[in-house]
Amino acid sequence: MAFLQKEIFGTLGVLAAKETHREQIEKDRGVYYVLVSVLLNLDKPKVVKTGMGVLINLSLSSESKELMATTPQFYQVLYQVLASYQDQKFLVDYCLKLVLNTADHQLAFQNYISG
Repeated sequence: MAFLQKEIFGTLGVLAAKETHREQIEKDRGVYYVLVSVLLNLDKPKVVKTGMGVLINLSLSSESKELMATTPQFYQVLYQVLASYQDQKFLVDYCLKLVLNTADHQLAFQNYISG
């Protein structure tokens, strides 16, 4: 099942790189589903890495940035991935990219400060 999830994320990540597909993914609650899937697969580093890549691609749009910044699961993903994979540089880098990509929203900034 992990292989299938990783491949689905890989395909979704490619689609999320294009604006028209990104809009459809946002409309279909794709951001939320990716966040929940990452949380459910924390014990599978390849799935987590690919899911984080999808989130980075999705965070290229203002709508997705705002959606992530206002979704509690986004902060859970950041916390859990950093706690679980603090020794894996590429996943720490992905978390930092997501923080930087979403930090321009005031609500996100307040959430980072207050925890």
